[in-house]
Amino acid sequence: MDHPDPRLTIEERMRAALPDLTRAERQAASHILSHFPMSALGSITALARAADVSSPTIVRLVQKLGFKGYSDYQQALRREVEHLLVAPLSL
Repeated sequence: MDHPDPRLTIEERMRAALPDLTRAERQAASHILSHFPMSALGSITALARAADVSSPTIVRLVQKLGFKGYSDYQQALRREVEHLLVAPLSL
């Protein structure tokens, strides 16, 4: 998955990437998806520990999803969560 579709949500990107991930990246992605989105809103160290992978594995995972790094991924995730929370209020 070289160029993820930017129209997809982060969760959709992650699910689409699963077949192309290494075992450790899949393990991290599975943990994130099973605790989505809260698991990825904390520190990279806490996420890596909870997923039982290394911090560099988390970085490689988010880079495969099209992000520069973990902070870029978190900013995008926060924007998505904010949109989900604000959109119903604006109706």
